[in-house]
Amino acid sequence: MRVVIVDDEILVLEYLAEMIKELGVDIVGTFTSSRKALEKIPELSPDLIFLDIEMPGINGIELAIELSDQLSGTNIVFVTAYNQYAIEAFRLNALHYILKPPAKEDIVEAIARGTFKKDAQEKVVHHRIEIHVLGTVDIVEGEASLITWPTQKAEELFALFMIYRKNDLNKWDIIEKLWPNSDNEKLEHLLYTTIYRMKKSLEEAGIAFQLKNSLGYYTFSIENVCYDVDELEGIYEQTQGEDWEEDAVKVSLFQLYQGNLFGSRDYLWGEPAKYASQNMFETICNRLICAYEKKNEKEKAEEVRIKMAEKLCMFDS
Repeated sequence: MRVVIVDDEILVLEYLAEMIKELGVDIVGTFTSSRKALEKIPELSPDLIFLDIEMPGINGIELAIELSDQLSGTNIVFVTAYNQYAIEAFRLNALHYILKPPAKEDIVEAIARGTFKKDAQEKVVHHRIEIHVLGTVDIVEGEASLITWPTQKAEELFALFMIYRKNDLNKWDIIEKLWPNSDNEKLEHLLYTTIYRMKKSLEEAGIAFQLKNSLGYYTFSIENVCYDVDELEGIYEQTQGEDWEEDAVKVSLFQLYQGNLFGSRDYLWGEPAKYASQNMFETICNRLICAYEKKNEKEKAEEVRIKMAEKLCMFDS
């Protein structure tokens, strides 16, 4: 087990280091500067990082997000004097959350969890599967696309089911959305062919899903995946409250929002959903700008304005 400690309070850092060494664990790095930690930690390849949240410059939440893009298999234990960060910490899949002053039993528990997680990761190495419809239509694992759509209509049907995943869809509504203003008698057969091709592509990619048909109404669900629209909605709901961390939201939002819904694809039926997701993104950005301006952090507010404009015009014609 390789451990790194990051805390700008030197007494807390030294106490953590002493307790961890007593457990026979190898400490490969300690940092009081989050910027120095961001520079050096990827070279150290730790299994576990004890990470303070309240730090000048880059805070612990933002540092964890930045490191997650560079490290695979590294787990985070947040150590903080404040409990309002707990929800955000566990949204980032933190291994543990310890309040200061850290108790020895909490450190022992964190090391035990880290050891168990490391052993499990060594047996099975995999990335989470993600469905992207913001800026594209794709299913990815890590950085690799899992899906090759045989036709544009198979891809469009999948996008349709994802947007309407919480509703039943009548087959005639699906036909009207995919082939609008058409009275071709063969469209029902074409729908069945498109459904078959979509299902076959998902099955070949190893994606677990269910597509049920009851009296001409289709219900689609997909399991064990992360869906970017759901994550956008989660960020939106988070920023409606009072206790949220601006820097963490900013980093998460701009990593997530890769452009308007479906990117350059022109799905007429998707215009309302496209407008809704775009409006949600703009609202979050405006809340960030207001929060930064209240703190007189004008540079961060301007950065949000620039990035918002870039994202919104990315696929505009």
